[in-house]
Amino acid sequence: STQQRPVIMLSIRVLLLFIQFSLHGLISPSLCSSGSTAVGSSTNNNNNSYRSITELDQYGSSPQINNARLASTLHGTLTLAAISIPSNEILVLSIERKLPGVIISPNKGKVHIIAQECGTKVNAVVGSGLNSDITYIVLLLRKHASSLWERYDSIPSLDRVAMSATQVMLCFMGYNIQDEINDGVPSILSDNSREGGGGDDTISIGRPLACNLLCTEVGNGEICDMKLVDPGGVISESVVGRAIGRGSEKANSLLREKWRGDLCREDLKDVCIEILRETVKEEGLLSENDSEKASIVYEVLSKERLSVQRLPFIQRVEPS
Repeated sequence: STQQRPVIMLSIRVLLLFIQFSLHGLISPSLCSSGSTAVGSSTNNNNNSYRSITELDQYGSSPQINNARLASTLHGTLTLAAISIPSNEILVLSIERKLPGVIISPNKGKVHIIAQECGTKVNAVVGSGLNSDITYIVLLLRKHASSLWERYDSIPSLDRVAMSATQVMLCFMGYNIQDEINDGVPSILSDNSREGGGGDDTISIGRPLACNLLCTEVGNGEICDMKLVDPGGVISESVVGRAIGRGSEKANSLLREKWRGDLCREDLKDVCIEILRETVKEEGLLSENDSEKASIVYEVLSKERLSVQRLPFIQRVEPS
């Protein structure tokens, strides 16, 4: 214990000098608080690591919606839709890869009919992105169209389909629409599947839907109409042609150059096929091996019916 006394006395003297220098300002305050600062910064980093799905960034944009837009493009099949004014039809062409072990129905394509009225009017959507998200929103749109038919004996208009799709796209933000004035038709977000539910419950979606939707309408005596709804719920103006999915930027540029209002169905079909092949080649969307096996799904939507046809992606010249 006698040998430990000098050590204890030295420690006490060092502590007293430290206190004395601190009182005279000879030691930086940041040095004294370095430990607490480090702990505080660590705590702040931990707090900032969690971000709510509804949080907006400094530019007022939602990072979750931006990610959904990116995913819908990267994982979406290149799909091109254009209106043929002379025939009053909508042509939809898309790239289809042949996957091993997968059997695709010959009548299945990118066009999903939402509602049809006695061969005089039809509403449909064309989707590109995550297939599960497209299937889910198509199911909700058809259910909503059925509710409208039961109450008013009519199918929804193009604007109503687009607005309903927007409500589904923005459902993850948690907006409450139950107090809004409506026309008596249950909202597309109403959840009547629960036992004892009277329409007051709403469905909940945990993330944005990563898909682009082209809402289309073909009517009797009316020019076809088409509007785009993106993952952020933004509805575009009426368009006569649009490409969605991977490589859509290049395809839209070519479509603006080559589409004309006087193109009949066959001429517009040839133009769209040329745009698809050129885009795939320049963007490198298919390998040489995949190109040999790939097909072009050619769909024609009219007020009477939807026809689906598959064409070879590579044009083969028959020997003379």
